Amino acid sequence: MADIGWITGHTYVVYDPLACGGTSVLFESTPLYPTPSRYWEVVAKHKITHFYTAPTAILGEPIDPESWKWYNEIVGRNGCSPGSATLPFFGIDLAVLDSITGKEIIKTEAEGHRISTAAIESALDALPTVAETAAIGESVHAFAILKPNCSIDVKELALQIRKVIGPFAMPKKIYIVSDLPKTRSGKIMRRILRKSISNETDQLGDLSTLSDKYSG
Repeated sequence: MADIGWITGHTYVVYDPLACGGTSVLFESTPLYPTPSRYWEVVAKHKITHFYTAPTAILGEPIDPESWKWYNEIVGRNGCSPGSATLPFFGIDLAVLDSITGKEIIKTEAEGHRISTAAIESALDALPTVAETAAIGESVHAFAILKPNCSIDVKELALQIRKVIGPFAMPKKIYIVSDLPKTRSGKIMRRILRKSISNETDQLGDLSTLSDKYSG
């Protein structure tokens, strides 16, 4: 699952299946329309046996424990241990040369405590009524999308953060929203969120990567 214009689209979506005598499935538009479940609907309909994708197909952010557990057990069939990206290919000697586990996690400071915005998001994601979250800013603002037919008020969201992390991690404001601005690959465009809370919506900058769903 990759844009055919990207290098990964060339190698793993075009050349690799052809070289191996496989069949590729192509479809147009964003893979998130009309719903994010379109991925799995296509897999089920066409009985696809191998599903290659960029990480953003699962999550456009640092992965949270719940999403990793679901993906590993349901899709990966427990193929990797926690913290592992994949298995070594045959004929290759595996060696860890750099212990960095990923891109630097955005951190903010609250009452002298250094906390990551991912920690705040994970605390909210743990609620059964919450579908997706995003936290931004030096003075943190958090956004939450609720699951269908679920309801919860901002006070309960705030209480969850207080309970899981502590009072010092309380966001300046929490918003319950119906959607979040994303790129075509599914990554949350936090820049747009920052501009919206600072009333700078006339200075959003380059929106060429914004999903067509949000650009109308």
